[in-house]
Amino acid sequence: MVSPVVLLIVPLGAAFVYPLVEKIHRRLAAVLTVATTLALFGIALSWVFSFAAGALPLAVATAGFPVPFSIGLAVGLSEAVVLAVITLIGALGVTSGMTREDDPWSWRQIVLFFVLMLGSFGLVLSQDLFNIFVFMEISGISVFGLLGTSRDTRAFEAGFKYMIASGLASVFFLIGVAFIYATVGSLHIADIVSGAGSVVGATGVMALVFLAAALLIELKPAPANGWALDTYQAADPALGALISGVNATAMVVVFQRLMPIFLSAARDVFIPVFLVAGILAFLIPQIQALMQSNLRRMLGYSSVAQIGLVLLVLVIGPGAVSFGAVAVPAAIVLLLNHGLAKAGLFWVVNVIGDERTGVDRRWPHSIRGRKRLLVFVSVLVLALLGLPPFPGFWAKWNLVTTLGGSGLYGVLAVVLVGSTLEAVYLMRWFTALVRSEGDDGAVVGERIPADFAPPEDEFAGAAGGGCPDTGCTPSLACSGMAMLV
Repeated sequence: MVSPVVLLIVPLGAAFVYPLVEKIHRRLAAVLTVATTLALFGIALSWVFSFAAGALPLAVATAGFPVPFSIGLAVGLSEAVVLAVITLIGALGVTSGMTREDDPWSWRQIVLFFVLMLGSFGLVLSQDLFNIFVFMEISGISVFGLLGTSRDTRAFEAGFKYMIASGLASVFFLIGVAFIYATVGSLHIADIVSGAGSVVGATGVMALVFLAAALLIELKPAPANGWALDTYQAADPALGALISGVNATAMVVVFQRLMPIFLSAARDVFIPVFLVAGILAFLIPQIQALMQSNLRRMLGYSSVAQIGLVLLVLVIGPGAVSFGAVAVPAAIVLLLNHGLAKAGLFWVVNVIGDERTGVDRRWPHSIRGRKRLLVFVSVLVLALLGLPPFPGFWAKWNLVTTLGGSGLYGVLAVVLVGSTLEAVYLMRWFTALVRSEGDDGAVVGERIPADFAPPEDEFAGAAGGGCPDTGCTPSLACSGMAMLV
């Protein structure tokens, strides 16, 4: 079985090698990039098959030293699935950025992309709090750098906001790490969980508060997420797909890994806090998305809401006996479903152009003539809504039945209302995309769009241009009957 260290070495080496290869031959460098990301995907996929077949989780320590003195990495089935999704989104995302006609990615963006993948892999694999902090910094710096390479002036403002928020989260996390080490004497997550009873007193409480604050900032819950939404709106679509599908997914894995620390030390305090944060993060963005006419910002609201839903699943799981065993698998399924679907919608923005992505009728555009793109968008929207047969349906169904069976009707109402609101604005945008460009949306006047009307000779009756079967004068009703026939 391939060592997890490979997932850190390969993107780091590729980041150094790519600029040199591009100077020799640009197309060769592009092939190298795609081949590298696909190789990383193949490694993650091999882990998925191995662990699904019964292999034991793999844990390694770098440099030949034991865990407290080295970087401890571990991968099991859940980590392997997440890594497979992240690498697949990364491969498709970098391909989208390199091959687009308008402002394709150069060596600067490719290098920063590999650094982002390195940071995300480290967040998923690390078993040490300080190393998680390091990889948080790496991920944050790479996203800020990618925003800085954009030609859109709005990206500089969004990048500055992202840098401030990410820096604040990193400071909080580092302070929490220092306090944890002062109380427990170790930064290895397993040691902290086993000694969570010693996380008491003022120092222990402050440690958990700072860690929780850092995680919530990185998860971007409402209402304190305006900086994240500016990032989604200003970033180019290829980067938006990476932030939503790669960076956010990795941070959810970190939250899931640190949850036992909060549950063991102060369960009665942090469960309500995280529950309220999840409810606000899921419901408020759905309401705000209804008022958006910019698709990238609307997708940003949807991304924040979906992360809030995953947060709800992870928080409710330990408290619901019937749901606890499937809470983590359900959260992973939701992350997989959201990551792929949302990244796909960002790539759609990349294809049809920003000026054609509004849900407002001031920017009418139709893709009804582009059948493959229409089918692709339809699949993505249905998957994001969690309708069968897509995997998100199973996760949402388990969540809804568990909430009902546990008597958490208030949370159940939030989930149902939020999901309904999401369906409203996504279907509204989808309807705007598939309507005819010649249709102004009026409900009066008998006019059929040119691409929807039957051939004129079908209405050429034998006497005076009547319909072939009824002989009546052509009208909207008769046209409809002819189309049905």
